[in-house]
Amino acid sequence: MREWIGTRFRDLASIQAEYPDVRSLDDEIDFAAMNKAVRLAADTGRRVWLPPGTYLGWIYVRANGVSLAGAGASLTRIRLPDGAWHRSVRENHPGMREGTPCVIEAGEIGRGNFAAPYSGFRLEGVTLDGNRLRTAAPKSPEEDIFGWGLAFTNMSQARYRDVEAVDCHAGGVGTFINANGHQGACKVERCGFALGHPGFDVNSSQNGLWSVSSRDCSYGVRLLDNVWKSDLVATVQNAANTGFLYDNQPANASYANTIRVLVEGGCRDAGALIGANCSDSSLELAIKGVDGFGIHGLPSPMSAPRHAPNRYVVHTARGGASSCLIEGDGDEWAIRSRLDGRGGTSGGSFAVDVRGSRNRLALDIADRPPSRIRGLAFRAGASHNSVVRYRHSGLIQDLMDLGENNHLVG
Repeated sequence: MREWIGTRFRDLASIQAEYPDVRSLDDEIDFAAMNKAVRLAADTGRRVWLPPGTYLGWIYVRANGVSLAGAGASLTRIRLPDGAWHRSVRENHPGMREGTPCVIEAGEIGRGNFAAPYSGFRLEGVTLDGNRLRTAAPKSPEEDIFGWGLAFTNMSQARYRDVEAVDCHAGGVGTFINANGHQGACKVERCGFALGHPGFDVNSSQNGLWSVSSRDCSYGVRLLDNVWKSDLVATVQNAANTGFLYDNQPANASYANTIRVLVEGGCRDAGALIGANCSDSSLELAIKGVDGFGIHGLPSPMSAPRHAPNRYVVHTARGGASSCLIEGDGDEWAIRSRLDGRGGTSGGSFAVDVRGSRNRLALDIADRPPSRIRGLAFRAGASHNSVVRYRHSGLIQDLMDLGENNHLVG
């Protein structure tokens, strides 16, 4: 913006009087213009239009009813400038912190639970480029307020489509803290590697409807902490660690969600990980060619609220380890496993490995010569599980029961 001095403005202060988001003469003109347009749109109710091209900067949306549209994700790109930085508060931490901004920050991510509420943001037809090779990466969990592609915080009733987030440090799209009632369709690629975050992340937000494609991210997609009554359809390819995570931290619970996820390739830990306090949800999970477990269902504390069992329909194929490692209790599983265990020693894994109790299982497990995997195991401590159907072929061993009161009904 230095070229404006002496032509349109006297000094930085005079620029800031018209462009209040500007902090330095080194800010890009695109940054100043886009944020001024968002402020005007909030005041007038008009839509901000970004024609085809690449715009250097980032955008703050801290108002109701802002609408921003590009010419299409393949034509309009907002890219963080090399070395982009800003200052932000951090909830429960005094003072300001500095770091790489989010490409679009809808709400104020740093204020977390104390963020002001907004609603009605609309976004379509744009790629959000985090420029992670030429911007600073967050260094600790306390800096996870920096480096997202699109971050919502207490921004309800948002709508977005034809949005892509690429090369973002923290994650591609993050939906946080009462960002309720969203309808979103997006693609995320090469995101989340600084702090091991998902490409697409939802935390403490309800009544969402999302369609997501995640490729080559640290983790693919996550629903975490108090996610209720939402619908997720996702495709995950080549996540480094885990493709899909559904989990809660202590004292939180998620329930009544409908989840359909396809995971292909990568995933050294698991195609999908289901953690504590998740209940009354319908999950259709197709896991193909991952390196680790197909599904890993973690134990859930006995004190956790249980509204109703989870209902799983699982298809796994050519996984490196087991189809399903089930450590949780009281859920319903329909599992179809084909040629799993390809990454381990011959006979070293059971396709379905049960360590929890009171689960209801319908199984169809198949391998072919030279066989690699065993069929069904109930480990010590597994009890009162019911197998209502068990079809198997080509296995090294069909069943091992080291538990108590487990029943093959059919």
